[in-house]
Amino acid sequence: MRHDDDFDPFIAGIARELRRPVALDARFDERVMTALEPRVIPLNVMRPRRAWYRRTFSLTISQAAGLAAAAALVGVVAMNVTSPSAPSVAAAVDPRPESELVLQPVAVVTRNANAATPQQFIMIAPGATSVSLVGDFSDWDASRFQMEQVSEDGAWSITIPLTPGRYEYQFEVDGAQRVNDPTRPQSSSDFGSPNSVITVERRN
Repeated sequence: MRHDDDFDPFIAGIARELRRPVALDARFDERVMTALEPRVIPLNVMRPRRAWYRRTFSLTISQAAGLAAAAALVGVVAMNVTSPSAPSVAAAVDPRPESELVLQPVAVVTRNANAATPQQFIMIAPGATSVSLVGDFSDWDASRFQMEQVSEDGAWSITIPLTPGRYEYQFEVDGAQRVNDPTRPQSSSDFGSPNSVITVERRN
């Protein structure tokens, strides 16, 4: 049997070339597949970032149960606060610390208007060895109220209690000389020499 290409030398030459096996490169298939595959682009570059409130979060069963319990507790507390019949939590708690002192009311104390009050007497007697306070409150006895020297410049002082009233007095220096107080009013006496006067007012 004769083929058509036996009659045409040109066609026969083409047929022989087509029947010849073609030697391909070993990496030919790899280069073709690489050219056909789409380029791989990192996801963090192509995907826009979502706002935090639009992101999805995954929770485990234990986390979801914990959130549900917390929400239930908040709801119970809110119901107790808003309910008019619920007892107040703050009323059951004593706000006072244990160490706080509690003031108790005491009886009204009345003040004695005739009570004695301390009165100070001062005498300046430089060089004196002793000074005494004498007066009608001591029956003019120089031994009852011995004064004390309180400074090196000769200041002597004594404080005694006196009830309200008018008193006459003098200072006795070194057991012999009696002098008046220049800071007080003077009053004449039965012996002709004036005495110093002190008036103690009643306490209101």
